[in-house]
Amino acid sequence: MLLFLAPTRFPAPSVTATEPVEVIVQAGSADEAATLAALAGGDIVRELGIIDAVVVRIAPDRVEALRQTPGITSVWENTTVRIAARPADKDDDDDDDEKGETLHTPSDTLVVHPLHQAGITGRGVTVAIVDSGLAEFPKLKPSMKGRPEGAPNDGSLFYQNKKTGQFVLYKDFVDPDAKKSQDPVGHGTHVAGIIANADVLDDDVADEKFAGIAPEANLVIARAIGADGAGTYADVIAAIDWIVSMKDVYGIDVLNLSITSDVKGPYWIDPLNQAVMRAWAAGIVVVAAAGNNGPEPLSVTAPGNVPYVITVGAYREGIHAAGGRAELTDYSGRGPTESRFVKPDVIAPGVKIYAPMPVDASLTETESGQYAVKGHFRLAGKKVPHVKYYPLSGTSMATAEVSGVVALILQQHPELTNDQVKGRLMRTAERAIRIDGQHLYSVWEQGAGRVNALLAVLAPDVPFVANQGMDAAADAVIDGTHYLGPTAYTPEQGYFIVGKTEYPYLAWDGTISTYNGEYTWLGDYSFVSEWAFLGEWAFLGDYDFLHDEAFLNDYSLLSEWAFLGEWAFLGDEVNLNEWAFLGEWAFLGEWAFLGNQINPSEWAFLGEWAFLGEWAFLGEWAFLGQYAYNSEWAFLGDYVDLSEWAFLGEWAFLGDTTLLGDAALLSEWAFLGEWAFLGEWAFLGNQINPSEWAFLGEWAFLGVTIGVLPSP
Repeated sequence: MLLFLAPTRFPAPSVTATEPVEVIVQAGSADEAATLAALAGGDIVRELGIIDAVVVRIAPDRVEALRQTPGITSVWENTTVRIAARPADKDDDDDDDEKGETLHTPSDTLVVHPLHQAGITGRGVTVAIVDSGLAEFPKLKPSMKGRPEGAPNDGSLFYQNKKTGQFVLYKDFVDPDAKKSQDPVGHGTHVAGIIANADVLDDDVADEKFAGIAPEANLVIARAIGADGAGTYADVIAAIDWIVSMKDVYGIDVLNLSITSDVKGPYWIDPLNQAVMRAWAAGIVVVAAAGNNGPEPLSVTAPGNVPYVITVGAYREGIHAAGGRAELTDYSGRGPTESRFVKPDVIAPGVKIYAPMPVDASLTETESGQYAVKGHFRLAGKKVPHVKYYPLSGTSMATAEVSGVVALILQQHPELTNDQVKGRLMRTAERAIRIDGQHLYSVWEQGAGRVNALLAVLAPDVPFVANQGMDAAADAVIDGTHYLGPTAYTPEQGYFIVGKTEYPYLAWDGTISTYNGEYTWLGDYSFVSEWAFLGEWAFLGDYDFLHDEAFLNDYSLLSEWAFLGEWAFLGDEVNLNEWAFLGEWAFLGEWAFLGNQINPSEWAFLGEWAFLGEWAFLGEWAFLGQYAYNSEWAFLGDYVDLSEWAFLGEWAFLGDTTLLGDAALLSEWAFLGEWAFLGEWAFLGNQINPSEWAFLGEWAFLGVTIGVLPSP
């Protein structure tokens, strides 16, 4: 028996209206659904092959008969979908106005600039967005030129930067005949900017880089939300169907759904959720908003209630909080889901996130408009005109940030499946821990915790794989295999629980968590003395160590520092072209130093070479400037070829000739400091060039001039 935590409502459209209504009709196939719906008196509006369905316009009094038609598995209202954002206003700040107005870019919120500097920018990864569109981008054209092999001529618009290969693909499901991209609301442009804006803010406004999380990712944008900020299931499902069909053609890796709809039954009967599960089964990483209906339990919305996807809640950063520390927003959707699953999966910043919107978009006329900042929007190396930066809040923004992080993960780890990506994000996340060691928020409020982008991207091996024992493809069929999550409810205590109730993190009474004491954001730790451990991770103070006790071959990060076992790196820990440290040793590229790598009085090593100050050593050889030494021997120039000079004590050698001091075989040269000697002759300067001085006894020669040295 299936027991749900929320009322199961199988929605039927109202039959009191006289105008035709649109419903989504499902059967064994889309063709079968169309045939049966037509026989019942319905007009076919659109096919939704991804869920074996058609959209049908039918008289209200015929809906029930349609529902009872043999072979039809579901008749679902063409439900409304809305954006999961809210205008940013003074209520988004629990602190003073000065802090509340701090400009915060997407890349600032998750501290991904070090990744960008290391070349991890989302290059080669394609992120699809179903939303309200994209600001007019003149570079987008219906031309098929430059598109990949197999791309259909489907009315979509395309632009590719020939130099970088980065591209933008746009298709309008609200206005299929549109000849240019559009976003009357501004929400879709804002989401796209969070993910992939590669521009910077004007220097006279701020020094911070206003780049998206993955500024070199490709974008596929499907407009399915209308000018009023709402859309229909039919348009959104059609957009997802198109994206899945284009997955292999355009290499689509990620699907961002910063949209929300009411939950009306178990997740698997919802047609939108079925389409989302089909996308997941196709291998796409789907990132969905938890919705803004919190803080009550069971407030996660569809499609965020799909157990497979990465569902994202929103937290308030410290700059927007009275205590100066990150805290969960009240509006962020809370779990559990109606089917008992723990949601959200992770949380990300969702308050006053700055990103571009068209200056004439409807959201710019809300409270967000008063915070407008001059700036640009650059996609695929080209500017999108007529935009400014505006702050928006909500789980929409948090979701877009996580989609950007997923793009960075997939650039660094292209071999990962969507289940592995989800596991990596959750395993490296940080939860709020009180000073007494208790969790500040339950698992149904913060999920695995706030996303740590650096760890999620750079950790070399995160063994946790999400969605084990579940099959998205089988789950996406109404009469397929479905699942319930691990959450239970104890009426006696009034608690949601998972597993053993003695762990407070896994028990929640459904009230808003409040705490006035000290807390910090940490991973899932066990503590030994001053050390804390999370899987392979070890923490000491502010230091994070990813420490494999057997092999010492995993990474950890501290600001710009990276650690590999006993190794520490400053800069790029992969290419080793920055500084690295091991005990008293320091390394720069191929160089190795013992002691202070800056002070030349210490030792340095390069391969078989060793250096001390101005000296260099190779085996038994020592070098100083042009001189080479082997035991008591010194050589000038090539220490192998004795056609150059060599020295032993007071002796000097040139070829086979031996000189002692400046009295030597008169047929050869000897040198002392700047002086050169040939027989009885002494020269100061160039011994070959006669324009310099030469000396013989008391006589001095300059060129052809002969004179006696003046008396002192």
